[in-house]
Amino acid sequence: MRKSKQSIESFITLLIGSILAALLMLGVDKGGTVWLKFFLYVMFFLSITATAFLYPNKSCTSWLGRLLKRNRS
Repeated sequence: MRKSKQSIESFITLLIGSILAALLMLGVDKGGTVWLKFFLYVMFFLSITATAFLYPNKSCTSWLGRLLKRNRS
């Protein structure tokens, strides 16, 4: 039960962050079909952030950290 509540909270947090990022992008990217661009931006940011937050051991950050450690040795 606790795990599902945390995953719902994580998803809501990611969705809110993606909506805010999409709104910021709409401020920069003028013209075109606004509702379509908004939807695509939300999906784009949600896919990137979901991968980074829900699967941190497979994200680029951990991969980059291992790569940098290997190069320092």
